[in-house]
This record gives sequence, C-alpha cells and structure tokens, in this order.
Amino acid sequence: MSGLYRFAVSRGYTASSPLPTNLPKLPRQQTPYVYSTEELRRLLEATSILKIGHSPQVPAMYRTLVLLLYGSGMCIGEALHLLLQDVDLSEQIITVRHTKFFKTRLVPIGPKLNREVAEHIERRRLLPLPRGEESPPFTTRDGRPWHYVRVISAVCGQCGRRMTVRYSGPDSACPVYCCLADRNQTGSSLCQEVRAPAVDEQVARILLKALEPDQIAIAIAALDEIAEETRSLEKQWALRRERARYDAERARRQYDTVEPENRLVARTLEKAWEDKLRLVDEIEQEYRRWRDREPLVLQAQDHAALQGLAENLPAIWHSETTQPEDRKRILRFIVQEVVLDQKKIRGQVAIRILWQTGATSEHQIQRRVQPYDRDYGELELVRERITELNAAGDMDRQIAKILNDEGVRSARGKLFSYENIWLLRHRWGIPTAKINGVAANPPRWPDGTYSVQGAAAAIGVTAQTIFDYLAQGLVHGRQSTKGQPWQISLSSDQIDQLQRRLQRTRRSRKGASWSIRGCKDDHRATRPAHPSLRDRRNRKRFLALQEPLSKLKSTSQPAAPDQAAQPRPASPDRELTGVPFNTPQPGSPFARKTRVPIQW
Repeated sequence: MSGLYRFAVSRGYTASSPLPTNLPKLPRQQTPYVYSTEELRRLLEATSILKIGHSPQVPAMYRTLVLLLYGSGMCIGEALHLLLQDVDLSEQIITVRHTKFFKTRLVPIGPKLNREVAEHIERRRLLPLPRGEESPPFTTRDGRPWHYVRVISAVCGQCGRRMTVRYSGPDSACPVYCCLADRNQTGSSLCQEVRAPAVDEQVARILLKALEPDQIAIAIAALDEIAEETRSLEKQWALRRERARYDAERARRQYDTVEPENRLVARTLEKAWEDKLRLVDEIEQEYRRWRDREPLVLQAQDHAALQGLAENLPAIWHSETTQPEDRKRILRFIVQEVVLDQKKIRGQVAIRILWQTGATSEHQIQRRVQPYDRDYGELELVRERITELNAAGDMDRQIAKILNDEGVRSARGKLFSYENIWLLRHRWGIPTAKINGVAANPPRWPDGTYSVQGAAAAIGVTAQTIFDYLAQGLVHGRQSTKGQPWQISLSSDQIDQLQRRLQRTRRSRKGASWSIRGCKDDHRATRPAHPSLRDRRNRKRFLALQEPLSKLKSTSQPAAPDQAAQPRPASPDRELTGVPFNTPQPGSPFARKTRVPIQW
C-alpha cells in the first residue's frame, strides 16, 4: 500500500498518503529456551525437597511431570488434563485431547520416559481413583486433580505478548497473570502482573450478561435485520456476477466468429476475452471474501436453541460439576482474547475484550492494593469526601456508611469501616468532628448550655442520672449528630425543681435510722413512708429488743390482784431514754457475746 501511494503522489493523483507514518513496533519474537542436560539434572534434584501436605508421593509426581514435559513437548495444561486411559504404555503413545482449536493428537514417547511414566502410574493407582481409568495421573493425595485454573486467554496490554499464570499466596492458591517475556529474554523486571480471580469474575460477569435471554433476543433481532440486508446484497452480487459471465461469454462468441486470416482482429478479440475472464475471476474472489466476512444466517430452529442456551447458561456456569476447562471452552466460543493493562489508568485494571464477532468492549475493575498511595485510584476522592463529611459534623462510622452507599471501596476492594476512616484522618491530619476536639467536656459550652458532667455537678447527681433524665424527658438536650457531646439546656428554676425532687425521693442516712426517743412501750409506731432496706432491717431489730424488755418489767413489779385488770400508767422515771436501739437485752439472742448493762 505504501508503494502504491508513493506512485500516486509522484504522479499527482493524490496530495498525500493516508497511511500512518509511524508504524507500530512488532513484538520481539520469543526464542524458545532449550534446557541442557545439566540444568535438567538440577531441576530433577530440586523436586526431592518438595513437601506439600502429607503425601510422600508429591516429589515423585513432580519429577514425572517435569520429565514428561521435557520428553514430550506438551504444555503444562495438556499434561494436567491427561487421563490414565490416554497413556498407552505398550505402544509408547500418549493421546492428547482437546488441545488448541479443540483437536486431538498422538504424542510418541521414548523407552526411558515410558518406564518413568509406568512407575508413576503404578504409584498413582495406590491413591484413590474417583473415576476409574478416567482419573488424571497427577492429583492430590485424595485423588483430586491439579487444576490449571486459568479461564481466559490474557494478552499483555503493554507489549502485546501472551501472559502466563503463576500462583502466589498461602498454599499457592491465588493465580496471577504475568508477562514474563522481558525477564526471560533480557533479565529485566516483569512487564506487569494482574491478579486473576477479579479479572476472571469480571469477564464471566460480562459474558453472562451478554448472553442473557433479553440480550439474546436483541441479538437475534439484529441478526435478522443483518440477514435481510445480506439477502439484498446477495441479489446485487448475483447480478454483478451474471453480468461479468455474460460479458465473458459474449467476448468468447466474438472471438469464435472471426476469420483466422484476420490475425490482428483475432488477437484483439482474444485479448478482450482474456480481460473479461480475468474480471470474472476477480469478481468471484471478491464475492467469496464478502461471504467470509458476512455473519451466519440463523434459521428458526437456531433461534430456539439460542434462547434455551441463554436460560440455562448461568446455571451451567456456576454449577459445582463444571470444571475450569469447561468454562474456558465455553468462553473460547464467544471471546477471542482479553487484553489486560493495569498501568493505563491509575488504580484500575483496563480490560479490553475482543469478541469472536470482531467487536470490542472496554471495561475497568479496581486494583486491590495494600497502602493508600498512588496505586489507589480513588485516593483523592476519598480524601475529599472524608474532609467534607468531617467538616459537616459526621462521625467516622457515619462517614464509612456514606462512602459505602456511594459505591466507594477501600484499597483492598472491601467496604469501609470506622477504623479505616479513623486511620485515614490521623494520617492526613484531619481533626475529629467533636465540638471540643480531643479535649475533655467543659462544665458549660460557649453558648451557655451544660455538658453532661456540668449538669450532674449543678444538680448534685451522677452523670448516669443525667442520662436517665434525658431518656425520661426531665431535662432537654441536643446532639449535633450521634456520638457528639450533649448540650443540655438548664435554667436556675429547673435546677431548683430537680433538687427539690431529689429531697422528696432521697432519705438522709442520719434521719433514716429510727430514733426511739418518745416511743415508749408502744412498738407500733408510725412507719415512715418508703423506708429503705436498712430502715426495715433496723426496725426488726428494735422490735426484737422490745419484747424481752416488756417481760422484764412485768416480772420486776407484779400488780395487785384487784388492780391486775387495770393497765398501770407508765412512770416517767421508767421511760427508756437515751438507750440505743441496738443494745442487746438479757435473754435475747443478741446478748450471747455482749455484756452491755441496761440503763433504766
């Protein structure tokens, strides 16, 4: 094309060439690395130190896997997807199924490798075989296969190379997409690496959303419109092809009717006939290229099949029996490749999906980072929102709820908690939203209202009592927001009223004890209202003391026979005065260990 446009510019047919002047750089061809015999020996020796779980067969299993990859040239995914029935030891042939483009091929192996594989299969049969001969040869100690869990075919958005998968985290359970081309070829650092779980979930979500029943119905309607346009274009192509064939046939007839003696005319007609035939061939090639580009025309039964697939696909995708390789096979039918670039947008992983139809779509997901630094994409937004909400008087718990409701996530992709907000405020120097900051609450606020501590001191109660008064409505206060200090409005009349209320409901400790002065022999004295537990206990003791006193009086001065029925008036000098009510009397149960004289 560049040569054609150079010719056109030189002849003046066009002013300039529309082709780009800066051609894109092609990715460097990756040279395959061939391990030497010494490197292979060291690699096999390193497998003996592997200790995963409690299975002693893990080192031998890794050794066989390395030898199989080296001796057969299979990919790691192909080796892990092998079954016991795919290994033919007698013929020394391994059947590799469902490889690239879903083809099956036969891989021959040498006698030494065949012996190693045979020994490994004997050891493998000692482990559980959940599916019999359809069980994989490389498994865990309970018979579960080693999953090569990559679902998408990831391409590096920086250099355009294919990304590989490595495993990190505890027990190597977290897959990561890595671009290792630069490090393998030049020894430099990694081009980029992206955590695979979040990317796989996002791509699967986009795929299932694109294959929802309503989206399928829209796609079918669009395909019907395209099919109608295709039929009209097909008619135009048919007319064009028919016209070219007619012209070629007419040129042939003209050439056949010419006399052989007219060589000049025959040569001219022959050239015209060849031009017409060449034109027919060009039109046929253009027509075939157009047919290849045109989408497939769906029939009525295809519509029903697609609708059924759209309804059942989510259940099939999320089923526990669906393996990662099955999801990958489903994805490959619809998605051609996925381009990942986490350096394009700060704090985001840019995902570009190239569909099998040729269409592309752009998506982003938030990166999961550890600190709140330049790798966190929403750093400025979070700082601005925390500052605004803190200035409005919202507490840390309320700020966290507002950020979560707005869809903002923390650096690790989780919901915000009040601990996160507190740490960020201290890191960025944002003061607390309280009225007095971090200082203690003063007795009275600048507007004249009382704090809880000030109101308690003014009334003469505890701070908890003030909270009870607030709950009962005896005093009135306000909070700018939950968690802020109380601002209680109290006048002098209210303080006096609350203090009088306390005098009515609170008995003095001095007045609470029963003074028996003036209570002669009548122990049925008037009981004060609402006595305390201590008052009731003291009254029982007093009554217990009065009973032996009355008996002692009756025995010391017996009454006359004629005056026995008449009550004797109490003598003033016989009144009990000044005697403490808790003084034990002779004969009472309280006088066993006490020798206090009785004063009459």
